[in-house]
Amino acid sequence: KGESVADTIRVISYYADICAMRHPKEGAPLVASLYSSIPIINAGDGGHNHPTQTFTDLLTIKNLKG
Repeated sequence: KGESVADTIRVISYYADICAMRHPKEGAPLVASLYSSIPIINAGDGGHNHPTQTFTDLLTIKNLKG
């Protein structure tokens, strides 16, 4: 809709405890983390990462940390 990443994540921060973000623009999750009061998981930005890798990482964290 044309909202900035900063504006969008500020709103999401009111409704969620954590956010996994996939965005076509490289660096968008980093920008989101600067404006967010909740943790941001980079689920892929530009040419970085792939969403299935993020799910694997989350499962690993759950298995190791409980």
